[in-house]
Amino acid sequence: MQKKYIKTEHSTPNSATRKYIIIGGAIALLVIAFCAISYYSKIKINLAVACNKDACHENVFLLHGEVKSGSWPLVLVGIKYMTTQHPEIKTICISSQGGEVSDAIMIADAIYANGLNTCLASRYELSEDRHLSVDGLCQSSCTWMILAGKDRILYDDKIELGFHAARDNSGNRSDDDLPMLINKVKNYVSRRPDPLTETKKLSRLSWWAFQQGTKRETTNCTAHELQSKYPYFTDVRSWNTAPARSCGLKAPEDVQEILDLEVHLYGFEANQIS
Repeated sequence: MQKKYIKTEHSTPNSATRKYIIIGGAIALLVIAFCAISYYSKIKINLAVACNKDACHENVFLLHGEVKSGSWPLVLVGIKYMTTQHPEIKTICISSQGGEVSDAIMIADAIYANGLNTCLASRYELSEDRHLSVDGLCQSSCTWMILAGKDRILYDDKIELGFHAARDNSGNRSDDDLPMLINKVKNYVSRRPDPLTETKKLSRLSWWAFQQGTKRETTNCTAHELQSKYPYFTDVRSWNTAPARSCGLKAPEDVQEILDLEVHLYGFEANQIS
């Protein structure tokens, strides 16, 4: 007796189905990575509303916490996830005591690459629970991340920014980082209307910051004093009377006089901050 065989066809996903599978898998990975950064990392990304002492304003992404060594990959995934889920939001505010310079620069590069504005405010209300708030804070490497914004928005000029020099693994001043950071600033402001002037002035601010020592404590300057001498912010939403106390911040022309003197006396390589 002859056996009969029935031919069966195994269905395979067509190109459209495969495309959706790939997209779905990518989204799932983003969600997993975003949950990881929220749970494990010292620095977090949330939806929030930027506020000053009078009122709360626009919806923003809020990057808050300490920048730990090795945290940048998860932060980059978090930025990608948030910008994908909320394409209508164009601003990322930062509240951070700073941390690892190399990680902060990688995060700043991602902010720049995504065309996001940066901002500082005196406080932020978290969107998932408006009863929870985060105080405004920007110290150390946070001051570099702010400069990566397409626009750099200031909601409250009374907030203080903390400056000091970058440190190497031994805790000494990392002078080799200064030219690198200045080149980063030059790139970040390259799309501005007058990038040459901004670069020159902000490079002198960078030099001044490196003179503030390598201790964990920072020299804290109000945003008002900073903005009155340097084009640090491009969009100022609140402007009050000048603070009674000065942090000793030197203006660009005063920094240039010091540099000229060092060139004359010591042959200092001034071109590293030009």
